[in-house]
Amino acid sequence: MSRLNVGDTKAALAAATDTPAPPAIEERFQALWPRHRDALLAALEARRVERTKNLEKNLDELAEKEANKLKTVMTELHRAIQAELDRKDGPQLLLDLGDDEPGQQQRERDLAALRRRLKEIPDEIQRESDHIRARFANPSARIFPVAVTWLIPRRAMLRITRSGH
Repeated sequence: MSRLNVGDTKAALAAATDTPAPPAIEERFQALWPRHRDALLAALEARRVERTKNLEKNLDELAEKEANKLKTVMTELHRAIQAELDRKDGPQLLLDLGDDEPGQQQRERDLAALRRRLKEIPDEIQRESDHIRARFANPSARIFPVAVTWLIPRRAMLRITRSGH
């Protein structure tokens, strides 16, 4: 018994037929199962480890991509708020609220809110990036139940039926 890679497995399954083995050969292979069980489980475990490493790498890359997208968007927001605050004479800040005190107070509250938001953005980038990375961290690998299919080459089937073993 040997472990096949994905391509070899696909090729073997593509060459298989629906012709069942004769009952005597089925019984023989069922009797062989206990001898091959541990090797099959070891092959499944090795595949799980390989696949897990590959998926972890992909998840790490995806987490970084998501964190970078977040950073790009939030950095642009930071830049836009800063530009608006720097343009004290900008149209958004010079709405005609009149010279009355409530209008001035509202303008100051708006400016204060923008300044607060500006200060929050770096911490928000860090917090949300950490959250994204945590979501992708420590995936748990599982092995799902499988069925065992014995693929017996025709020449081996002929040899087995002739020899009776």
